[in-house]
Parts: sequence; structure tokens; C-alpha cells
Amino acid sequence: MIHGGDIANFAAGYYPPSSNRGTYAAASGDNPSGFSATRCTANEFDLFSGGGVAAPYTEGTGLSAWGKSGNIAGRPGYVKMGAGSAAASLYTPELTALPDAATVKVRFSAQAYSEKYDGSGADAGKILVKAVRGAVLGAKGAITGTVTEVSAADPVDISAAKARFREFEATLTNVTPDCRIVISTSEKRALLDNVVVTCTAITPATKPAAPGGVSFDAAAAADRLTLKWNAVPDATSYTVAYWKGSASAPESEYAYKTGIASTATSQELTNLESNTSYWAKVKAVGSLDSDWSETANATTMDSGGEPLLPTADLLDVVFRNDGSAMDNSSSATPVRRMPSSRP
Repeated sequence: MIHGGDIANFAAGYYPPSSNRGTYAAASGDNPSGFSATRCTANEFDLFSGGGVAAPYTEGTGLSAWGKSGNIAGRPGYVKMGAGSAAASLYTPELTALPDAATVKVRFSAQAYSEKYDGSGADAGKILVKAVRGAVLGAKGAITGTVTEVSAADPVDISAAKARFREFEATLTNVTPDCRIVISTSEKRALLDNVVVTCTAITPATKPAAPGGVSFDAAAAADRLTLKWNAVPDATSYTVAYWKGSASAPESEYAYKTGIASTATSQELTNLESNTSYWAKVKAVGSLDSDWSETANATTMDSGGEPLLPTADLLDVVFRNDGSAMDNSSSATPVRRMPSSRP
């Protein structure tokens, strides 16, 4: 017996007779001989292990190598993605059958979500289709790792697919064997079925050059720095790694900014600690990722909003009569302007 009935195909089931979704009325008629009904007391159940669903159920659906973010719920032969207040994403297995970087076509069936048989009151929104790299399949289908976007199709408008499934497709480029396809709702809910990924062309992967000219702008605040680099022609996006302490800090201490636009040549890093040394590097993302760039280093301002006086010998600092100061040492570290005693 299906919780909520089969909304897409107009089949009976346990369905809320009122707005109170915790109360269900049984479908009429007798069960077939030998049929054993199982009641699901939750509003909905997760397709992946957890949420009251055992791992063998996930394996039986064929989704044990898939991943998800948000609510992916079971329906008879299709899935419901998202919730009344949140979007959701479904990740395919890695596309290990691809021989090299490729152009792929993603075909799928979708229906705008409605709790009315005529499709009225359907959730607005679109389906987003992307190829990503770095998504790691964790417990109960959860996606972990540092996920970077490799390619994205234009959002697919499914608003016309009311009270019935319709076929849609999207094309992605530079997809490599270590990529997954992620299909997401732009907001709230949608119904999804028949996902097919087809390779349409092989485009041998070329590794973009590592970004050059990597440096920090002068600190403008105690809690932020801006990293700059030179554009890389074949980049589809950029990833920045940054950390505090020393250049040799382990990767476990890195923080990341991913999916930075291919047209960008800078990235602001925020929520930093004041008067702290930070290191950063950047790589270009394409059909393959570039090597990491050289690292850049800078220190945030003190919490008073001005750079600290240099730690060099103060004999190297020359104070002028107008109250300003300059660093006369070989490192030429800038120092703060001294308060003037003049009226």
C-alpha cells in the first residue's frame, strides 16, 4: 500500500482526507489473496537507508551507488524530490564508463509536484542539471567532500508538466569518468523518473595551466582578504583553498571556495581572524583540474582596523615632522600614520 497514493498515475492508497497529513483514510476494496499490507506511519520515507528504511530496501531500488542532498522519497516507480520548504538533489554514480572527457546528454522524466489530481497548486520551479567532481558517497546516501562544478546546463522549466510526466533533456560538456551528474530542484518539490545519461561525443581532456600572478590585495579589514590571479583560458571555474598558520599546514585545515565563475580573477575571503597570517592558492577547473598555483601569504589587520607596526628594529622607522612615518628597512613594510599634535 503506497503512502499518499500514486499522485502521478491516479492510483488509490493511504491519502490525507484533509489538510492534516498525519491522518490517512484507507483505500476501498479488498487486497489480493496473499497480499500483506504494511503501514508507514511517517509522512514519507527516505529512499536511502535511514528514516525508517533499511539498507536492503535501498539496494532493491538500485540506488545504493547513488547519493542525495535533502529529501528523496519513494513513490511507485519514481521519486519525489524536495519538501514543502526545501529543495533536494539526486546524484548519479560516478560515470566510470566514459573513456575520456565527453559531452553527455541527460534525459529524464519529470512532473511538477501537486497534491491535487488535476495538478493544480503545483510547486513552481525548475530542474537544475550539472556535472560535478569531488562528491563522495557517505553513509545513508549523504554526499560529502569538496564538490566542484564542472559543467551546468540551462535550468529546465517543468511548470507545464502538470498531472503527467513529460520528457526533458539537458546537455553537459567536459564530463570526465570521475564526475557525477546531479539533478536538483531549484525550489521545493518535483517528481523524477527515467534518468538516462548518454555519451554523445568524446572530447579528449586537456589539463589547464595553473593560474599565475597569485597574490593578496592589501588587507582592507580585520576579517577579510582578497586573493587575485591571472585568468586561465580553458577554465570553466576556479577553486580556492585557504588556511591560517603556516604554508605547510595539513590539508585537513584547509577551507575552500568552489564554483568560482570562469570570468573571475579574484575572490574575497571573509570571516577571517584579525592579526592572523593566512595562506591561499587557486586551481583552474576544466575537463581536468589544473595543478595548484603557487601559494600567497598575507596577514589580516588588527581589530582596531589598522595594520600593526612592523616587528623590525624601530631604528628603521623614520618619523617626519608632519606626523607621518615610513619604514626605511630593506623589507619596506608600511606602517600606520602617527597622530598629529598640530591643531
